[in-house]
Amino acid sequence: MTRIGLLAACLLAGSNLWAQSAAGIGQEIASDMTGVNEGLPLGVPLSYAWASGPVMEMGNDSGTWQAMTAWGVIYPASPGNPAVNTRVNIRNVQAYYLRRSTGKWLLLQNTSKPAGGAYPADFSVNVPIPGDVRNEPDGTISVTVRSGYNYHFYPPMRGSINPGDIAGIVTIFEARLIVGNPALPDDRNVAAYLAGSGGDYYPALTGPWPGNLPYNPGIAAGKEKLVTTSWRFFSMTTMTAAELQKNPPPVNLNGVEP
Repeated sequence: MTRIGLLAACLLAGSNLWAQSAAGIGQEIASDMTGVNEGLPLGVPLSYAWASGPVMEMGNDSGTWQAMTAWGVIYPASPGNPAVNTRVNIRNVQAYYLRRSTGKWLLLQNTSKPAGGAYPADFSVNVPIPGDVRNEPDGTISVTVRSGYNYHFYPPMRGSINPGDIAGIVTIFEARLIVGNPALPDDRNVAAYLAGSGGDYYPALTGPWPGNLPYNPGIAAGKEKLVTTSWRFFSMTTMTAAELQKNPPPVNLNGVEP
C-alpha cells in the first residue's frame, strides 16, 4: 500500500471510529428515556409518573410556543440521604434543538452556573426558597438538598425555537459528588442523591406561561439516576434511539459516564 493509500485508510478508520462514538452517544442519551429510576426521589408521591421513571409529555409539539428551557433536579433518594459532608457538583447544563428543515442541531443553552431554588419535593407550591448553593473554583456550582425539598435548576435565559420546525430536543447536564468541607470526614460513600434532566416549553423568551395553567407544560423528563463520585451525565430526549444514533447532538461526553 502506498503512503497515500495508508493515510486514506487511517483517515477512513478514524472517521468510522468517530461514527461509532457518535452512535454510542446517541444510544446512551436515548437510554435515559427507558427503564425505571435508579431510586425513588424522596417526598414524591408514587402517583406521579416521573417518580418511577422517565415520561414523555409534549415531545416535539410545542403548539405555537416559541421558547424552551432545559432544567435539572436533584433529590435525596428514599428513604433519605445520611451524608452530611457531601455536595452535588453541577456543570454543563445544555439544551440542543434539532431543526427539521435542515437536520442540523443548534445549541440553545449552555451554562455551569444555572439559576434555581429549593422547591417542595412534590412541587405542591410553585414558589422556591433559596437553595444551599456554593460557587466552586472551577466556575461550576454545588448544592445540598434537605429532606422535603429538591433543588430545581435551569439556565438563566430561555432558548428560541421555531414551533413548526422541531425534529428533536435533547437536554443534558453533568453531576458528581464532592466533599463539602475537606477538614471533616468524607462521607460520599453513604450519600444518596438522585438527579434527572428535563425541559419545558414557554410562549416566548420572556414572560410567564398563560395564567390558567398552574405549571408550564413539560417537553419530557429523563430517568432519575444516582449521583456518584465520578462525573455522570443526566439527559432527556424526544427522539428514539435509532434517530439519535443516526444523528446525535454534538455534545462532548469525553470522560463522562452514562
